[in-house]
Amino acid sequence: ELGAKSIVGVEDLSTVSYTQDSVTLENFEDTLSNFDYQFEQEVHSVYGIFGQELGSFLYQVGLRGEYAVQAPNLVSQNQQFFKTYANLFPSGHLKYLVKDNQEFSLSYSRRINRPGSRSLNPFTSYADPLNLSRGNPNLDPEYINSFDFGYSITNKKLILTTSVYHRITKDVINRVTVYDDNYAISTRANVDQSVITGGELIIIYKPFPWLKNTISGSANYKEYTDSNPITDWNNKGFSWGVKYVGSIDFWKKTASFQINWNYRAPYVTP
Repeated sequence: ELGAKSIVGVEDLSTVSYTQDSVTLENFEDTLSNFDYQFEQEVHSVYGIFGQELGSFLYQVGLRGEYAVQAPNLVSQNQQFFKTYANLFPSGHLKYLVKDNQEFSLSYSRRINRPGSRSLNPFTSYADPLNLSRGNPNLDPEYINSFDFGYSITNKKLILTTSVYHRITKDVINRVTVYDDNYAISTRANVDQSVITGGELIIIYKPFPWLKNTISGSANYKEYTDSNPITDWNNKGFSWGVKYVGSIDFWKKTASFQINWNYRAPYVTP
């Protein structure tokens, strides 16, 4: 398979706010609240995918090339920013069919997560003078290198899927808070790197045609590393979570009852 894709977009955002004097009933423009913002983005890419089945083995390799432009522009304050970047994104997937209902899989992929227009908007909101907020037009995209190894088994009553993964992310985009003497600024910043190693388990069990149980859980160890001694966004820790969904069909499957339960343990951030 071969293909090409282009995304071209322009977003305009304007806010207008006035405050009325309670005595004179005269309206005054809120200069700290009003702004005109324009965001332009172009993403042009070409890709190729090749796959083949060799007995019990199935493999697929791919490569995508991308050229992107992002241009946030705070028109009302004459602040213009412009960034271009070109990248290659390889991927590879391998499956081994043990039996008709069992398989092992191994995969690698490099991906990108580009910051959105809101994250790049440099306008500072003064709605709360002690807790300011603004975007960061100097944000870089984050790049993820992901390695996964999985196993799955399927039969009439049980579907079990499990995997272990290792993900290295460069220039992690994360919400951060910077403190000054009299106020705090919430914004987004690039943290040098995060490394996550973990596992996932999903079990779907149907003891009867009208009863379905889904149990899923994940656990991982994450470490943030950053070279900036002023901010010190270094942190690491273990986190986990589990979820259960049970459903019962009745009235000849024209109605159903469902129960959901979810728990997420404390997790680490920069």
